[in-house]
Amino acid sequence: MQALAICFINSFVNPDHERRALAIVREELPGVYSCASSAIVPEIREFERTSTTVVNAYLGSLLATYLARLDEILSGHALQGGMLVTHSGGRLMSAQAASGAPARVCQSGPAAGVMGGLAVARRLGRDNVITLDMGGTSADISVVIDGAPLLRPEWNAEFNIPITFPSVDVVTIGAGGGTIAWIDSAGTPHSGPQSAGADLGPACYRLGGEEPTNTDANVVLNRLRAEAFLGGDREIALSPDAACAAIERHIAARLGCSTTDAAAAVLRLANASMINAVRLMTVQRGLDPRDFSLIAFGGAGTLHAADLALEMGIPEIVVPTYPDLVSAMGALQIDLRQDFVRSVFQTAARYDAHAVQRATDELHEEMAAACEREPAAECAVEWHADCRYYGQVSSYLTIPLESHDPASLLDELTPRFHAGREREFSYALSRDVADVELANLRAALLGQMPPIALPARPTAHAGPRRAVEPTYCFEHQSFAETEFVDRGSLARDETVEGPAVIEKWDSTTVVPPGARTSVVGDGEIVIQLATGRG
Repeated sequence: MQALAICFINSFVNPDHERRALAIVREELPGVYSCASSAIVPEIREFERTSTTVVNAYLGSLLATYLARLDEILSGHALQGGMLVTHSGGRLMSAQAASGAPARVCQSGPAAGVMGGLAVARRLGRDNVITLDMGGTSADISVVIDGAPLLRPEWNAEFNIPITFPSVDVVTIGAGGGTIAWIDSAGTPHSGPQSAGADLGPACYRLGGEEPTNTDANVVLNRLRAEAFLGGDREIALSPDAACAAIERHIAARLGCSTTDAAAAVLRLANASMINAVRLMTVQRGLDPRDFSLIAFGGAGTLHAADLALEMGIPEIVVPTYPDLVSAMGALQIDLRQDFVRSVFQTAARYDAHAVQRATDELHEEMAAACEREPAAECAVEWHADCRYYGQVSSYLTIPLESHDPASLLDELTPRFHAGREREFSYALSRDVADVELANLRAALLGQMPPIALPARPTAHAGPRRAVEPTYCFEHQSFAETEFVDRGSLARDETVEGPAVIEKWDSTTVVPPGARTSVVGDGEIVIQLATGRG
């Protein structure tokens, strides 16, 4: 046995039995990682609490061992200060806290990408943005509204396993540079979710991969040129012949079309998946994508951003200075946050202020202990409440609190809950019809980290490299003469007119016909788009 999770049905009300069971387990099985639900997620909903605790136990031994080893290595390199870990809520936590609650870090990578995109948006004065983080295997899409990322109280891991920890709201789909295009037995084309991965990789890498990917399609359409584009230990010269052979054999021959049309179809399928994800995050939530800027990053995000923006009517694309490092930079620019919760179940009709006071005191004690472990100079607290109509099974509405005084809490919550229902669902029940229930009291411990100095904007080098070659344009459904521009040659305020492809060793940006780009801020590229395709 490597790990053990303890979850009793009513431990969210009284955790004593779980704590005793945990003590016995740790005494009898000292080498086994163990945890109890009352310490991980002490709130109602037995299945979600159990699944979160099980995930926590599954990851616990692995993460604790990894972090201990990493701390040892860093200490050997004279690291000063404690080690911090990014968690799914888009903030930092100490390594000690992460070892105790490893389920909190499952979504840390995508969350860091959103926070990196948010940092770019703030530098450029954009309050409403859609972030597109597209790498080799997947695309992560999220939304920032009024300068803040959307959060959700839980998220689902693979196989729809719920993890009940606050998380940045990100939708992830199988759409990346290595995503494989394929045709099923009925002759229907598909894009992913299978991926060629880094090994063997896309066919154009000539490392053994033979199946067609989005990268191969971009090479066939000359959106990615054959010059070497990967640095580091090795450079890979893309092979147009290998890309064409993969597209022709697996797609064009099966569909009875040209290699060009097959490659365009591969990219349209991938773009359609991402467009549906953008709609899920915006239109289906009552948000108009035309009111947002699109921040595109990752190795492949800048290749596909214009196609998505034109289809959705998004007027502007922002390409960060270092598109491949946005997630890493995001992790360097965020503050500490730990979340705590207590279930109280108090209704407006039968409100017990003493019970709420006990929950508040317990949260204060837990935060005081956590604050001593965190390296931030100052700690602040944000309070929220999960509310619902009495009798609802779930459907919480999380309300921010200006005051958490138990004596006046319901007076503040009730009108805010009704206003929130009107805003979220376009209706609210009369107070005479449905009682309001305070289900959970939440506290977030916030610690501000010292600012990090980011690398200076690279200076444009002399002798700009520009070339003109034919590249496939979806707007014309054919090849058109396109200017290829070395991004390193662009000076601040310099503009480029589309159609163009802006190249850099870590990313390639497609600028569609009629669009206009300019270099701003610390080297970010802003693309103003013409009227979309509809």
